[in-house]
Amino acid sequence: MASVDEKIQKTIDDFTLMDNLFFHHFFAACPKGLEKVISICLDDDKVKLKSMTIEKEITNIEAHSIRMDARAILMDRKHIDLEVQNGSFKEMKRRAKFYLGALVFNSLPKNEDYTNMPDSYFICILDKDYWKGGYEKYETLDNVAYKQSFPEVDENQCHIIYINGQADSETAIGYLMRDFRCTSYEDMYYNVLKERMRDIKSPEGRKEMYSKIREIFSEEIKQGVEQGIEQGIEQGIVQGREQYRDETIQKMKRKGLTNEQISNFTDIPLNIVQAI
Repeated sequence: MASVDEKIQKTIDDFTLMDNLFFHHFFAACPKGLEKVISICLDDDKVKLKSMTIEKEITNIEAHSIRMDARAILMDRKHIDLEVQNGSFKEMKRRAKFYLGALVFNSLPKNEDYTNMPDSYFICILDKDYWKGGYEKYETLDNVAYKQSFPEVDENQCHIIYINGQADSETAIGYLMRDFRCTSYEDMYYNVLKERMRDIKSPEGRKEMYSKIREIFSEEIKQGVEQGIEQGIEQGIVQGREQYRDETIQKMKRKGLTNEQISNFTDIPLNIVQAI
């Protein structure tokens, strides 16, 4: 059985930009890379970042809070939430509206008139073409109902954009999605992403990534793995151990690990990880 260290090294080898944990680490120190991704998604080569925050948490003290993968404000005042999503589309449409609502709510500076509300974009890069339409980009305006009653509403104000992560054509999005699927910098197309990938997967970069992943293994999680959570599952463990197992898996998911990575780290069967 592979050691935790070997599993972490293998995960670093296999990381792509479609992995949330890697996405956060990658763009936290690569604003020009994030700027490039947004410009391609918006089909706007004049995109310039004014500010960005990775893993931006918007707290709602009375209801559901959210954490955005990448929150950006552009020089032309556009507000962006860029997300990556793997393996699930069941609640994505509702989630998109919820996140867009939070983005709009936080886009207007204090004491400014509502007429100055900037454009807001929820952009989600999906791992698959869930609509099966074969398009690289699916875009909707989230105010159709309002336009029926209020024709003066700016139809370009609120956007939901889905990018097909399986795109593979000779286009800007096609090249970008190939880069998002790459595990090695040698195969990447866009130089700003290629250079960042090279730095991360260099010996020094790997040390930093290794430390970040090890942080996920808190002493509680590490101890649980070493005590043989997986053996307990296979033997039919008591309810308390199952609860501990479930909490361990949930913690790892919140840190951005995929179901496959969690199964790899803990040796817990993938179908159990997916169900929790």
